[in-house]
Amino acid sequence: MKIVLYAVIVTIFLGLSFLLSRWSEKQAEINIGKSENKSSEQSSSIIRNQNAVETVDKKRKRKETPSNVYKASELNIGSGGVTILEIDHGLPKQLVDTPEMRRGVDYGLFGAVTLYVVDSAGTPVPRATVKGAFFNQRLPKDKRRFEIETEADGTVSLKNKNTGFVNFTVEKDAYYVSVFRYWFFKNGYNCVKDGRWIPWNPTVKIVLKEKRTPIPLYTKTVEKVFPKEKDVGFDCLREDVVAPWGRGKDSDFTFKYESVRPPVRSGMKYPDFSCFTNNLVLSGVEGGGFITKQKDSFSQFVAEYEAPESGYTHSLGYEMKRTTDKIFVDRKLGEGEYLFFRSRVRRTVEGSEEAHYGKIYRFVFGESLRETNSATLRISYYFNPTPNDRNLEFDGKNNLFNPDWRDSSWPREP
Repeated sequence: MKIVLYAVIVTIFLGLSFLLSRWSEKQAEINIGKSENKSSEQSSSIIRNQNAVETVDKKRKRKETPSNVYKASELNIGSGGVTILEIDHGLPKQLVDTPEMRRGVDYGLFGAVTLYVVDSAGTPVPRATVKGAFFNQRLPKDKRRFEIETEADGTVSLKNKNTGFVNFTVEKDAYYVSVFRYWFFKNGYNCVKDGRWIPWNPTVKIVLKEKRTPIPLYTKTVEKVFPKEKDVGFDCLREDVVAPWGRGKDSDFTFKYESVRPPVRSGMKYPDFSCFTNNLVLSGVEGGGFITKQKDSFSQFVAEYEAPESGYTHSLGYEMKRTTDKIFVDRKLGEGEYLFFRSRVRRTVEGSEEAHYGKIYRFVFGESLRETNSATLRISYYFNPTPNDRNLEFDGKNNLFNPDWRDSSWPREP
């Protein structure tokens, strides 16, 4: 009997021990699970926070640099001298305007464009004033005109009903004014969809050139008569051709004009210049030369800030060949071009090179009507008198020209 009792007690004890051990293991599993869940929640929280930071950063980046920005594919002077802003819109071509497009031109459609205004280094320009008007004669002036400022990221959105285009200027203190026209109506392209001009609200980059270091310069527009078939020098500081044909002293460049003078027709006082041939060679002196550049048609400051250090061509040729009814050659300095020039190049005592720089905005030549075997030259130029200073950003007010250089020993012009 005792043996049976002992066996029962041992069995109960072993059973309790087994249950107790299983309960301890279960509690350990629960604690481990809680710990793992807590770690998982912490990781998820970190990931969510990271994603939130990344989202904020992405939003901030998008705000600082708008995506899908259209760069101007072409800038050209349109009617009235306004710069036309063209973009690579990617619209399909079509030969005939659709009825919707014609209605848009006649009655107007909603159009939108976002401007992304940056300086010449590509940095966004906030609080620049954008003002202008949508073309729509069916709206009163106060409904089609606008004046608004760019946001902190340099963007500004323009939207209104119009019959084809919007004119606008962009300006800000310490910057040069920029003037543009953007066409919503694009002739030869399918540019209307769902009653709106397309592409709808493209973001277009606009450059607003900053004022850097404007300085006083010699600036002048002169017209001179000089002999044909001779190398004649021009002195920018004395605004004249050099002796013996003028009061100039040191040549910054030379020009040589040749032509076949047209005959004087019966009953006419002057030769018939509708039929003639001429050419002019513009040459550098003392190691100088020229670089032809395109003007920035959109900006009040049309040139680059400073002259290049190298790359100058020693001479440039201009020529006109024509008959009464046909022009064969017309090579000239165009209205949209200007010249940088390098002159007065010399070696200093120390062995270094010294040069002066300038730019020519206008250069027109032709036969003299008053004098036989003579030509006329009209030139507009800027000149920096400081050696090796390539800065040609004129301050617009301080012209260094001083007429007191004239020496009384020189004969006076008639």
